Amino acid sequence: MFGGAFVRERTEFEMLDELVAASPSEAGSVAELETVSHGEWNEYVAKNTAFDDEESFVLAARDHWVTKWVGLVRTGFLFHLFRVSASSRRITTALQ
Repeated sequence: MFGGAFVRERTEFEMLDELVAASPSEAGSVAELETVSHGEWNEYVAKNTAFDDEESFVLAARDHWVTKWVGLVRTGFLFHLFRVSASSRRITTALQ
């Protein structure tokens, strides 16, 4: 959800792990983010992103992700992908 483009456009970092690692907390990656207090993380997000707090950051990332996937559906990319996948399953089943 927090793809590189999303993070680069809204922070001074290339990836979310870099944003987390640069925080004053002990967390070195997103996997360790749960060890950071909400107040500390909200303050850091407000100072180092285009958002006021973690909630607005997460909601914007979600909206960005949904918009991206809706665009793929509209272009037919996902329809084609699922159609190819379904065809592959039929072929594989027929060969067994």
